Amino acid sequence: MLRSLIALDHSRPSVNPPELDSGALPHASNRVDQGVRAIIAYKSIKACAQLGLAALLLCLWPFGLADRVESAARMLHEHATQMWARQLSGFLLSYVTKRALAFLLLALAVDGGFTAFEAFALRRGYAWAPWLVVLATSLLLPFELFELLKEPHLSRLALLFVNSAIAAYLARSAL
Repeated sequence: MLRSLIALDHSRPSVNPPELDSGALPHASNRVDQGVRAIIAYKSIKACAQLGLAALLLCLWPFGLADRVESAARMLHEHATQMWARQLSGFLLSYVTKRALAFLLLALAVDGGFTAFEAFALRRGYAWAPWLVVLATSLLLPFELFELLKEPHLSRLALLFVNSAIAAYLARSAL
């Protein structure tokens, strides 16, 4: 309320301190360039998708999610005629267990939460936020490169390119 009253008072000179005690820049969203805004949007959308999927899996867990996935995979395997559907069903039957689904749920929740924190820190304009994203993104690049070299796919190449571009852009803008 007080901020809105101050914002409406045009007779006061506008003085922006360089940094608040919390480390955030005041009204940082006004100074954020388009590249950082795109990264914030990407991180926000990714976090929402991951946390939403984790919440969905968590809601379905008490209703026998693992058993239902297994029965759906068996039905798909028995009735599928397309090669991709048979491969998907074979993968699900081989690798989707209760333990694997629990790990997937945990991984989605943790990664979604951390991604949301990255977007929040960038949006708030903390001076350390770009370095947090650079570090978190750069740590996974060797694993992504290894997976790309082991089994080349266009999607893996795109993921490696996007994450490398984000890390490079934020490192350059933070310097």
